[in-house]
This record gives sequence, C-alpha cells and structure tokens, in this order.
Amino acid sequence: LHKDAFREDHFSSSEKWFMDESSSSERRETKRMEENHEHHQEQHDSWKQQQVSSEEQRRPKETERRSEEERRRSSQQESRESQQDSSRSASREEGEEIPDQEMEELRRQLQRPIRVRYVDGKVEKIEAEKDDPEWSVNIKRGPLNLLQITRSPKNSELLDKDGREATSNVAFDKSRERLFRIMEPDVFGECETQYHIRDSQQEQNVQVVTKTKDFQNCRHRLEEYVSFMRGRAVRTNVREQHIQSAVQTRMRVISDRSRSERFLIQEADCRGEQSFRFFIEKGGEVVVFAKQLLQLTEAKSKIEEQDRIPEPSQPEPKGDLIFVFEKQKPQESREQSQESFVERKERITRLCDELTRGLKETISEETPMAWMKLVMELRQLSAEQLKEVYQEKIPMITKSSREQTTEEQDSETRKLLVDAFSMTGTEEALKALKDGIDEKGITEGDTHLLLVGLSVSINPTTPKSTGIMLEIAKSKQIAENKELRKTAWLAFGTMVHRLAKRPQHMAETIQLKREYARQLLSGVQQKDSDEEKTMCLKAIGNAGLEDTVDRLQEIISGKDSATTSTEIRIQAIYALRRVARKLPHKVRN
Repeated sequence: LHKDAFREDHFSSSEKWFMDESSSSERRETKRMEENHEHHQEQHDSWKQQQVSSEEQRRPKETERRSEEERRRSSQQESRESQQDSSRSASREEGEEIPDQEMEELRRQLQRPIRVRYVDGKVEKIEAEKDDPEWSVNIKRGPLNLLQITRSPKNSELLDKDGREATSNVAFDKSRERLFRIMEPDVFGECETQYHIRDSQQEQNVQVVTKTKDFQNCRHRLEEYVSFMRGRAVRTNVREQHIQSAVQTRMRVISDRSRSERFLIQEADCRGEQSFRFFIEKGGEVVVFAKQLLQLTEAKSKIEEQDRIPEPSQPEPKGDLIFVFEKQKPQESREQSQESFVERKERITRLCDELTRGLKETISEETPMAWMKLVMELRQLSAEQLKEVYQEKIPMITKSSREQTTEEQDSETRKLLVDAFSMTGTEEALKALKDGIDEKGITEGDTHLLLVGLSVSINPTTPKSTGIMLEIAKSKQIAENKELRKTAWLAFGTMVHRLAKRPQHMAETIQLKREYARQLLSGVQQKDSDEEKTMCLKAIGNAGLEDTVDRLQEIISGKDSATTSTEIRIQAIYALRRVARKLPHKVRN
C-alpha cells in the first residue's frame, strides 16, 4: 500500500509538472483571445476615466505609481545582487578553469565515434573504439538514454496486465491516452517505468510521452559505494534507503499511425533528483538536481557521404545503455611507479600541511575531503614507499617526553598520518607495518592503532595478508609486549573470520582454516596461564572457525575442571557466538 501510494503521488506530481506546459499550449488560442478582449476593455475604461477625471485626481495617483515603481526596482536590484552572491558562493569550485591540456584530452576522447544498434526505440548494443576509455563511453550513454522509448509494449511486458488476454488490448491502444508500466533498462539499471502517452489535440500525428522511473522496484539497480572507510552493511530485516532517486522524462514524438515502428523524437526533456540522507536523523540530506534537454535540429531522409560520421576504426562491444564502472588500472612499471611516487609524495605533503593548518585554525568544509584524499593517496603506495613516507612524516620518538623537541605542526601532521595509515587497508600497508615492527621503527602506541585499524579496513582479505598478520602476532618484538600481543592475536582472529567468508579458492581456504584453528588452539592448553587462555579464546571467538568447536566443548563441559576456572569456561561459551550461526544444532547440544 505504501509503494502504491508513493507511486500514485509521484505519478500525479510528474503529470502536473509536464501537463501544465502541455495544457497551456493547447489552450493558447482561447487564452490569447480572452486576453485581447480584456486588454481592449481596459483601454476603453481607461479612456473614459481620463475624460471624467480632473488634473487634481490624476496627480496623487501619478505620485503613488512612481513610488511603487521605485520600490519595485529597488527590490529587484537587491534580489539580483543576492542571487549573484549566492551563485558565486555555490559555484566556487565549478568556476575553476580546466587546464588546456586536460580540456584538449577531454575533447579528443569525446569526439571519438560510437556505433549504436537502435531497434523500435530501444538501444540494444553500443560499439566503440577499442581504446576508447570507459568514462568517455559512459558520457555518450547520456544522450542515448534520452532516446530510449517503449511505445507499443508486448502484453508479456506489462506489469498491469490481468492475464485474461494473450494479445494487446486493441481498444486501449486506439484511445487518445494510454497508461502502462513496464520494466525498462537504462543507464541506472532495469527498473519499473510508468508511461503516459497521449495524442496532441492541436497537432496531428504528434504524441506527448511522459515516463517516470520508480527506483523502489528494480530487477537490477546499478550502484557502487565508494568510501575511505571499509566495512560491510549491517543485516537488518528492513533495508533502510539512504539514497532516493526520481527521474522523469517528457518526449515530443511524431508518429506514423499506419506503421507503429516509424516515429521521430523531436524533443526529450529529462529532469532528475538524487537525494542522499545521512545515517543520523539530524544529519539532513544532500540533494542533486539534473536536467537534460535533447532537441532535434534537422532531419534528413538521405545523408550525403561527406556528412557521415566515420565509424569506429576498431569497434569493440561496450554493452548496452547500463552504466559501466571503470576497472582498476593495471599496475605501473617500476619506472612509472617511481616517477609517480615523487609527485604523489608532494601531494601527500601538501595535504598534510593543509590538514594541519585546518585543524590548528578551524575545521572547514574542505578538511574531511582533504583527509579522504590523503587516505586515497596512501592506498596507491607500495610497502617500501609507505615506509619512506612514514619515516619522513612520522619521526621515531626515542627520547623521553620531556626531551621532545617536535614542533606543534609536525606533531599534528604525525597524528593525521597515523590515522590515515590505519585506514589504508591494503596488503602493502600491512607489509610496511611488519617491517616497521621488525626494525623497531614504530612506537608502541602507533603499533596498537595500526594493528586495529588495518585489521578492519583491509580489503580484500587474502590468505597472504592474513598470513602477514599471523607473522606479526608470533614475532619476537610483539611477544615482548603483552598489550601488543593481545591486540595482534585479536586482529588476526578478525582477519581469519573475514577470509573464511570469501567464496574464492575454497579448497585452499579449508586447509588454511584448519591451520589457523590449530594456531589459535595452541594457546588454550592446560599448561597455559589463564591470561594466555583468555586472549586466545577471544581470538577464537573473533575467528568463528568450526574446527574449534570440539576443543571449546571440552573447556565448557568442565573436563579439565581442576585446571579450568569458571571465567575461562564463560569465555569459551562466548567464543561460540559466530560458530553458533553455522552449526546451531551442534552448539545447542
């Protein structure tokens, strides 16, 4: 009921938006005649009033009229200045000039031709040159999306069909107005589309087509979340929508009633609204409005050879209308990597300085974005490059706190970089952390923050990265510090759980899970202290491996009650929290 009510309100609002313009055009002649009549009547009344009015009666009115005009001009001037100030404030970034070199490259790529298979109003296939970048093809999908139209849907495609007739409703098709709903693919995916097609009352063989997308009912909705934070969505019974979209398109179509497949789109006007609501109720929302207008300037029945657009030289299928996210760039060569590292390190330095100044003075709107850019830059570095940046920007403190001479700006930069490193979430960052621990180049506090941050931000979790964390947990430097050892083993358990959930390389994953279970269970032997057992049981709980259930059952049952305290048995029960979902009957028994 809620969806139907939303659809009805949404459809009604779209009809009012587009129908107002159409209705005004259809009543233009009648309205013009009424306006002319009123105008003549007003002139006649004014003439009569001038004849009977005296000079003394006109003078106060003239003064009042002039005062009213002055107030109106003053108000308009203030409004105009306010709009200009608002426009300048809102378009600070948009007004920045693009360098000539980038603009030339943008123009060169967008001028590349594409070949489109267009059948009965549907874009079925797009071909472009082999080396035409994906972003360029996506931009060219925009105008093509405005040409997507379904005028005569099959009965099997209709969402409102009653199933009593195998063929289309002929009487419905012959009416001057048609309403239907179908699933239609476009750049957003394949979502429900509501069509309203009506014949123009003023022009023959002209139809006004209005279609409204309902993004709450989609078979396939294209989406990709990009964030400097890495995690997973919380599973709930009701999926909360933080992104709301509404897109409406109005077309003016010249049709041939004798042949339904023949038509000509004269104009397509598309208006869209995308709103993002924050995860907290008081956070407000961000709304983006978009408008596209495609107009036909000329139509020819025959195209001369010199007017033809050349076809792609090396055509390659690029799919259909659906937007395609760009694939990750291939790894750079060592020479290219070293050259880009110098530039990237300069950008990192500028970002650190900008963040330091921002935090020292006042936090502005640009501060969070600068920190996100810093994290993105660090994610592009190798382990050796990360170590170099760390050693330069995060100096090792070897003296006591009283003898520290680090400047305030360097201290702020150091804090920012440690936080950014912990959110890097790459295997290279984990390698750099291991090397730094082995070389004793990282402080205890930084090591703790980096272990916790990298264990939850690393993506994807691979056997190699999990193995690196195990090496860190078993290293001599970590074993010498109880707190760091506890943090490392808990981080290892978290990564094991994430690795076990990945479907790739199942055979290898099964063997690794058995090995990791053996490593974790080695710390809950009878000879181990309660502190050692507690730490390992917490790590086992984080890992959630099925191979640890039998040993946990022995601890819980009190088999070794003489050497097992009640606290350890309680901790073993809590260690089953993730296994219980996989083996509910075994855990219950």
